[in-house]
Amino acid sequence: MKKEVKTEINRDSIQDQVLKQIRDWQRSLADYLNLKCRHLSAKATLALLIIFSTLVSVALIRLIINAID
Repeated sequence: MKKEVKTEINRDSIQDQVLKQIRDWQRSLADYLNLKCRHLSAKATLALLIIFSTLVSVALIRLIINAID
């Protein structure tokens, strides 16, 4: 039984380590993107948002149409 407990503890610690690495990566990516976007004007940010929304909408509509056919 002690081996099973150690295995569960090891799984939890490995899972915690992986989650910590993922959170650290997400935080560093968010910091990088915030640094890059900080210098954009409001008009440029709005234009990028509209372009991104349009592209995502087109992709989703295409998926829906392909699912119907």
